[in-house]
Amino acid sequence: MKKISALFGFIAALSSFCKAQGDGASVSLTFPDSVRIALENTRSLDGGVIGAGFFSVWPQLGVDQQMLIKKQSFQLKKRKFPLKTHVINYFGAIVNAISVEKAEPATLSAFLKVAEK
Repeated sequence: MKKISALFGFIAALSSFCKAQGDGASVSLTFPDSVRIALENTRSLDGGVIGAGFFSVWPQLGVDQQMLIKKQSFQLKKRKFPLKTHVINYFGAIVNAISVEKAEPATLSAFLKVAEK
């Protein structure tokens, strides 16, 4: 019982410390951070490499492409597609299109529109 109360005390102290830092804003992950962490948590080599690659290519995408990728990833999650196959392949295609193939923005936008269907 003492361990549980100590744990809750630690959590409360940690949350008050985090709120005391800065202007009171809580720590939140950006979209590429959350994708990287989710793919790294698959414990597969492909997931880790693709997660890191996606994090690095995210700034190279246009705002409209970023919004479309967010929308499609939420649809994948909503439809409960398996993470280890479909989602890793989806983000892997985006990473390879930018880093390996050096696809132009119009080509990548066309790919994303096809992937949406």
